[in-house]
Amino acid sequence: MSEWLVMDAGIPQGSYLGPLMLITLVDSLRVSCMMHKFVDDTTLSEFITKSGRSGMNACCGELVQQSNEIKMNVNGCKTKEMLLGLIAKDQPPPITLRGTTVSRASAFKLLGPCLCIQRLEVDGTC
Repeated sequence: MSEWLVMDAGIPQGSYLGPLMLITLVDSLRVSCMMHKFVDDTTLSEFITKSGRSGMNACCGELVQQSNEIKMNVNGCKTKEMLLGLIAKDQPPPITLRGTTVSRASAFKLLGPCLCIQRLEVDGTC
């Protein structure tokens, strides 16, 4: 039997246990808004009533905190915000991750289907 080894780094890319460990870590994330997970992609969403306020900054803060606790990073460069419906006219404050403002997108590909603000429809082209 092999001896235990303490590792100070992450899981080597291409290892057999890498995908299982990633799924295990991502599955443990829990925030106060709707969360949709697929392998290494996580989507947060919320419904805002006409007179309501967005809680997305708080949800993103929770996600960053929990990710830090399990030694994972939220990639702010790949993080996008998309507003759909009437809220797009009276926009909530921008989302920030670690002091960086998240860019707003007018089209977004989510696991195959493409969501587009201009047409408010789902299609295959972004």
